[in-house]
Amino acid sequence: MGSRLVHKTLQGLKKRLDTNNQLIISGRAGALSNAICKFNPPAMIDAITDFENLTNFMLPEDHKEFLLQHNGSTIFDIIIDNNIHAGGGLDIFSLEKIKQSLNDLSLLPSNYLPIAHLLDGHYLVVDRKCLEENDPNYLSITNFLETTRLNLNFEIFLDRYIVAQGNIFWSWPIYTAKNYYRTHND
Repeated sequence: MGSRLVHKTLQGLKKRLDTNNQLIISGRAGALSNAICKFNPPAMIDAITDFENLTNFMLPEDHKEFLLQHNGSTIFDIIIDNNIHAGGGLDIFSLEKIKQSLNDLSLLPSNYLPIAHLLDGHYLVVDRKCLEENDPNYLSITNFLETTRLNLNFEIFLDRYIVAQGNIFWSWPIYTAKNYYRTHND
């Protein structure tokens, strides 16, 4: 394990947070919003192994690295007047929340593992078939009516999501996981 990109991305975000874990983010057309980021304590490697054994779903290495740093988090939860949470952002699931979502989201095809919920009712899912085929572009996004392959892995998704400040960057792809590592020395 040891994805430097996950670590570097999270460290960069944390440096931008104030003492209340808040920051101002830019949206489309120059809109500014206050947002909060919350990070759970790390998962233990034994808990990850137990999860994989229980669910019979091997987690991708970069997602495991995230869990070893933070067993779940909320990134760019929008705050309005008087610290009212308006929602939005990205809810990256803890191991327990992934297990719960497997039960709650029974309409999801069995080859998908939900690992996060996005502001607009979409779920970020790992495609088991891609992992079994050693395809590094294993992430998809679904709202149950439509599923779209993102041509990304978790660490690149996380990095781009934070750089894009929660905006829907996946509609403007430039690099895939297959060619990203040839052009970046992270």
